[in-house]
Amino acid sequence: MSGASIDKAFKGMLARIFSDGVVDAKERAELKAKLGSGGLTPEVARATMIEFLETTMKHVMADGKVTDRERAKLQLILKELALPDDCVPAEVKRAITA
Repeated sequence: MSGASIDKAFKGMLARIFSDGVVDAKERAELKAKLGSGGLTPEVARATMIEFLETTMKHVMADGKVTDRERAKLQLILKELALPDDCVPAEVKRAITA
């Protein structure tokens, strides 16, 4: 990323929301409210979401393989965050299509 800072509170919120691999309606509304609140610039929101995805990928790859459950979690994160394709790290793209 081009040096954009991240928001640690937002990253923690993402970790909590995605921790169980399920996003319920309340969590989805919370995420939408945070992103729509104006409290984060688009650059900081994007940088934080990308860093969260990269951190998640490091945890997924810690044992050198991607399980079906891990792949599903990555797909859920991508779906819910709706990051543009060019913001999705190559290793994440490989993991979800493997």
